[in-house]
Amino acid sequence: MPSYIGQSIKRNEDPRLITGRGVFSDDVDVPGTLYAAFARSPHGHARIISIDTSAAKAAPGVEAVITGHDLQGVPPIPVGFAPPSAPAVPPNHVLPTQKVVYVGQAVAAVIARDPYQAQDAAQLIEVEYEPLAAVVDPLMALEPGSPQIYAEVPGNLGFTMSSGSNDVEAALKASDEVITLRVVNNRVAVVPLENRAIVAQYDAFDRGLTVTLGTQQPHGDRSAFGRIVGVPENRVRLYAHDVGGGFGAKGNVYPEEAVTALMAYRLRKAVRWSDSRSENLRTMTQGRAHLTEITLGVRRDGTFTALDTKVVADLGGVLAPVGAASVGSIMTMCCGPYKFPVARAAARAVYTNTAPTGPYRGAGRPEATYALERAVDEAARRLNMDPVELRKKNLIEPNQFPYTTPVGPVYDTGNYQAALEIGLKAVDYDHFRAEQRRLRAQGRYVGIGVTTFVEPAGALFWEFAEIRVDRSGKVTVYSGGGPTGQGHETILAQIAASELQVPVESIEVVHGDTGAVAMGVGSFGSRSTILGGSATLHAAQQVREKMRAVAAGMLEARVDDIQLDDGRFHVAGNPARGLDFGAIAGFSYFGVSPAQEPGISARESFQMNAVAYPFGTHICIAEVNPENGEITIQRYLGVDDCGTMINPMLVAGQLHGGFAQGFGEAMMEQVLYDSDGQLLTGSLMDYAVPKASQVPPIEFLHTVTPSPLDPLGAKGVGEAGCIASPPTLVNAVLDALAPLGVTHVDMPLTAPRVWAAIQAAKGGK
Repeated sequence: MPSYIGQSIKRNEDPRLITGRGVFSDDVDVPGTLYAAFARSPHGHARIISIDTSAAKAAPGVEAVITGHDLQGVPPIPVGFAPPSAPAVPPNHVLPTQKVVYVGQAVAAVIARDPYQAQDAAQLIEVEYEPLAAVVDPLMALEPGSPQIYAEVPGNLGFTMSSGSNDVEAALKASDEVITLRVVNNRVAVVPLENRAIVAQYDAFDRGLTVTLGTQQPHGDRSAFGRIVGVPENRVRLYAHDVGGGFGAKGNVYPEEAVTALMAYRLRKAVRWSDSRSENLRTMTQGRAHLTEITLGVRRDGTFTALDTKVVADLGGVLAPVGAASVGSIMTMCCGPYKFPVARAAARAVYTNTAPTGPYRGAGRPEATYALERAVDEAARRLNMDPVELRKKNLIEPNQFPYTTPVGPVYDTGNYQAALEIGLKAVDYDHFRAEQRRLRAQGRYVGIGVTTFVEPAGALFWEFAEIRVDRSGKVTVYSGGGPTGQGHETILAQIAASELQVPVESIEVVHGDTGAVAMGVGSFGSRSTILGGSATLHAAQQVREKMRAVAAGMLEARVDDIQLDDGRFHVAGNPARGLDFGAIAGFSYFGVSPAQEPGISARESFQMNAVAYPFGTHICIAEVNPENGEITIQRYLGVDDCGTMINPMLVAGQLHGGFAQGFGEAMMEQVLYDSDGQLLTGSLMDYAVPKASQVPPIEFLHTVTPSPLDPLGAKGVGEAGCIASPPTLVNAVLDALAPLGVTHVDMPLTAPRVWAAIQAAKGGK
């Protein structure tokens, strides 16, 4: 039987999803379920004077009303990582009692018999606030005299981070040219197709909880619910069925979810909460929100001499779980795919009166790549050098791997030059430059943007898988991951089927059930195939060897003489003397020897001591209309290397999805607040998400450089599209506008913003 590795087979998940038989959290129907609704702060920053819930308690259908004062002893929402530099980490209370720090923060909850009664009663809660001065700009928040959000955090400086060496100062002074550029990664909303939704049900038998929740890390959230509710985690069973998009924002427990679980436990009933789109835009963690000043030193011949990256990161009103993750990624990935003798990165993370920020697809990798690739293009302009030639001169060479960067990471393998050359050949770069000169003579402004990038993949180093074979020979894979639509059921089935030589469609993959799967980490950081796939591979190898041993006993042969071909175990050199998969599985439950365990199963926790580094080159050709600032993407091409591709069709899907989110950030998406902390983009009428008709056609090519760190040679691909696309798009537009003197435009590149930059370059207002 040929291997399924490398085959573009259709997703096992799709039949149920495209026929409407998917199961999302909001689909779960428990008889007698109660509904939660929340009273939310209308202020960006205010002190809570009093909360009157009497009218809400008397409203029809209301079962309970709670405020933060009713939650004494309930621990705050867990924070995943707080750097040692933090002067303090203000607790993220499930419901605050003293003050609110962003618009939409929940201050009270109503539990009622139907959702409309709950919403109506929540509006009857009267909260007296003392409004306080708000600050929404992180630079202003650092200024002396700015409003202080927390007394225990002087100057609103949540924490600092740094990496690299101070030798960068001397290297910059010795450089022939020093380029300093200030860029903004605009704050963006996650906008998952499925908003947050939770159903929590009291389990009278176990005196615990059964929770259905759309989450990226089922086992981690189970532990969090156990701590919050006050029961051992083995009395919490969490189901994550189908999840309509996570992108990093569904990797932690939110206050509303904590309240829902708490009230289900206290009322001994089932309680549900479903996020509205407006609630989601106000209170789900948001992404990016970084201001970066990057300084690049170069010699006259284009050789890079030093890099200095300084970041101001907006944390929002509270430090969300893993809210520091994106800052940490910039500290390690600021050097990208280039050779720098010395480099340094430093970050200041700042509290503001805005919604909390957290990981959003890429989580620091897009921010680091955007700043660096914009600086490289600016250096090429300053040196009057082709930006591609500048990149070629400084890319890490294939024979230099494993390569240790000046800020610490060790890149496993790479051939950055090959990806770049394939991309340049595909777009006929030299011909385009000649065509560009011809078009400029006609008054048309067409540009080309190039990005070379590298990213880490395989966060948190380990994942779990178990494979069981039942008496009929049916194979089930139990995965500790928490997929959110990426196709893991198909990927893991392909890996197991290839090793066991059974039809891929016969393998069932179970995930998202903490009662069925012993342990797991989750799905984020481009880790699932590398770690979860490798765990599945090793478990399948153990299963195969156990079945060989059983077959050897049944066939009265030596184990070393047993071969597996097309799902059938037989004696080497005698294919007729063999047994099929089901016969061996069934016999293993009854005819085992004392030396063999009954049944066939294997557990594996695969762990790496480092992460893998996928890479690639993206190229965009864009035309700008100088009369109105409109941009037309004429061509977009990516050359990506994610190591071994288990399913190239799913790789393409991940790249397309990542590109769409990067395109949105670059061209139209931006969360905006006014100076009082009021959200100006609180609906999809105000916040622009790309429509399918607005996303240009894209092409993807591949190189394959397997990683030596995992047995599959996989590297991960979930975030590549959104890492490379923003700088590629922006560099293309700025290349088009170069004859007009436009050298910088911050994202998003809306037509009015581009038009204004053109007018400013012409000397207009």
